[in-house]
This record gives sequence, structure tokens and C-alpha cells, in this order.
Amino acid sequence: MGALVLPGQAVIPKNYGESIVLFSTEGFECVIDGAPVGQHGRLYKIPAGKAIKVPFEVGRYLLDTQSFPFIDVVRVHEEEQESGIVYDIDGAKADSLARLVQADDLAFKQYVQGAVEDFVKRNKPVPQPPDKIIRIMERRGFKLEQYGIVPIGWKTAENKQLTAVSDENATLKQQLASQQDQMAEMQKKLDALLVANVSGDSKKKG
Repeated sequence: MGALVLPGQAVIPKNYGESIVLFSTEGFECVIDGAPVGQHGRLYKIPAGKAIKVPFEVGRYLLDTQSFPFIDVVRVHEEEQESGIVYDIDGAKADSLARLVQADDLAFKQYVQGAVEDFVKRNKPVPQPPDKIIRIMERRGFKLEQYGIVPIGWKTAENKQLTAVSDENATLKQQLASQQDQMAEMQKKLDALLVANVSGDSKKKG
């Protein structure tokens, strides 16, 4: 999860006395020009699965879906009760997951469009996708082969199937060899037992 630096974009320094609570399923961090200096300077970190309080203007800035269409940061609603302020974490989790799905779809769609236009249509090798796209594919089950995209070093679906069959055959051969060894060992014990019985019978007759 790398820091995202947005040159030329600044937060208007007002309402810094107020705060807002944010939540992210995946986690996010961003350097915000004009924000108050905190524990990590102007780098604000929203840890995965944990509600965190930030200055109001910082929160308002990160919640701007036009500036940040690919993140799952949402606001945690606060309710004042007799025991104090209570955070609606369950609601924030649901909102964050919904936004993550939208962000995943948008990011993957843009990656596919770019890869097809820049590499596939030009018959050029497709470089490895960025870590974010790989995480999205693992999380959502997306397949690049469906779009004719096979990055450098990746195996096609057909090759993966052949590899799986080969691995399965190798496993079966190992199991068969093990069974043959066990049968041979059992045969040795049986032969030894038969020899012992025959020898015993001979002594009795003598």
C-alpha cells in the first residue's frame, strides 16, 4: 500500500478544530498538501479494518469520490449516547465493502481497456499487472485470459489445465509406487511367515 502524492491539490485549512472518523476495508494512505502535520507528517494513514479519527477537512477531502474513485474509505457515523459517543462500525463495514466493489470494478475495467489498447491490439508483450490489480483479481476472481491478456511470465488457462493434469498424474504415480512398496513389504512378511510355519511343521514331524 504505497503513499499517493497529489501535487497541486491542497486542503483548505479551515475547521481543523473538528474531526471526522473514517474506515477502510483494504486500507489507504495519502500525502495531503496543506493538511496539519501529524504523526506521519502530512501522510495520513487509514489502516485496514480500523476506525480512525482525522481532521474534518482531511476526511472531507478523502471522501471525495471524484478525486478518489478507487478507494473504499467511508465515514463512520457517530451517535451520542449516555455512555458516550458510539461508532457505527457495522454500518461503516457494509458501506466500505460496497464502495470497494465499485472501486474494484472500475480499476479492473480501466486496466483491461489500457492493456488491450496498448499491448494486445499492437501484438506487444503485456507487462505484469500492478499489485493492486492482482489483489483485485484474487479478491473478485477476475481472469485476464477472458480478455486475451496474458502478461509476461503468466501461463494461459490451457497451460494451467495441462500443468494441473501433469501434477495430478505425478501424484498418482507416487501413490502407486507407495502402494507397490507396501505390497512388496507385505509379501515379504507373508513369505517369512510361510517359511516359519513350514519349518515348524517339519520339526514336529521329526
